[in-house]
Amino acid sequence: MAAKIGIFGETTDVTQTTTTLYTVPADKAARVRVMWVVEGGTAQWECGIMMGPGDEILLHNGASANEDSWTGSERQNTPDPTGSVNMAGSFGIMAGGSDLVDLNNSNHNAEWIVAPLSIDYFLSTADVVKFILTGSGGTDGYINVSGVEDDA
Repeated sequence: MAAKIGIFGETTDVTQTTTTLYTVPADKAARVRVMWVVEGGTAQWECGIMMGPGDEILLHNGASANEDSWTGSERQNTPDPTGSVNMAGSFGIMAGGSDLVDLNNSNHNAEWIVAPLSIDYFLSTADVVKFILTGSGGTDGYINVSGVEDDA
């Protein structure tokens, strides 16, 4: 059978919960990347990606009240040109102050890019990818797992 490429799971649920985004089907293997953006809640909160055969958290971010978190990049003050949003630095997990990210306001006065982490994770049959959010729920967000699935 042909390989499948695309988004395997996504959610906008940023309540205090664990959401299963993707389970590798029988006799398949997958190479995936993950991304998230969460506008922080009113109290301290944490989010993470669980990946593999169990509930091990492989990516984690803790945030203060109202602090936003996303995978991607944000404005830098030292590149040329100054103040640019560029890919010179490695995309990683970003944490910004209160109200830095606003997913519903195109006139928001901040610069950021939400993008998948540039890390490939290799999964086997029945492995899962979950998003966990604890503490205060977020006010808005988007979580996504994408990649390539093929016969194992």
